[in-house]
Amino acid sequence: MKKILMVMCLVFGPAAAGGLPAVAAGPAAFGETAPGAEKEITVKFSKIPLPDFLAYISSATGTSFKIQDPLIKYHTITVFVRKTTAAKLMELMTRTTGFEFKQDSDGSFVVKKALVKVPFPPLTRQDMEDPLLKTLTGNIRVTDAPLSVFLDIVSAQAQVNFVIAEEAAETKITVSLKQTTVGDILQLLKSRGLECSRVANTNTFVVRTSVDGNNENK
Repeated sequence: MKKILMVMCLVFGPAAAGGLPAVAAGPAAFGETAPGAEKEITVKFSKIPLPDFLAYISSATGTSFKIQDPLIKYHTITVFVRKTTAAKLMELMTRTTGFEFKQDSDGSFVVKKALVKVPFPPLTRQDMEDPLLKTLTGNIRVTDAPLSVFLDIVSAQAQVNFVIAEEAAETKITVSLKQTTVGDILQLLKSRGLECSRVANTNTFVVRTSVDGNNENK
């Protein structure tokens, strides 16, 4: 049976003003003392306020959160991710939004907006030799396609996942490719003013607009 891998999208934007519920504290701190912290969960939300999203993660995994910056309380999140953990979700949010998660003395995580968004490190020759990046796609031909559509095709053919930041979602792709490697796909995205980062040793990549605004097509 053919395995279909979905593109995972995290989209962040301002929520409507008004009272938002406080983030519920989890039953245990994140880490070795929280048995459910590494529990795999599936999250599917559309435009859920950040406090509500963190409250769900807290109840599902035992991870506690505190929102330090009042402005980010009004961010909303659209996320569809299968078999993930609280740690992976925090990493994805950090890479796509610039939110920081700092563990407090009581074991909870303080959430705040980073002052500086750090660029992703460029791909090295060693990175390009990784078997995952040498995986071949089939033939791909799209014209003025949304980035999510293009990466959905790559995902299904090469069995890799992508998390797309909101500002990158509007990028349009026109290509005609024949059996291209995942590494070359990532280089192609770079030429479109995007930057990519692999999440640890998983088959998931975060895609966002380049921090330095680099676009080789300019």
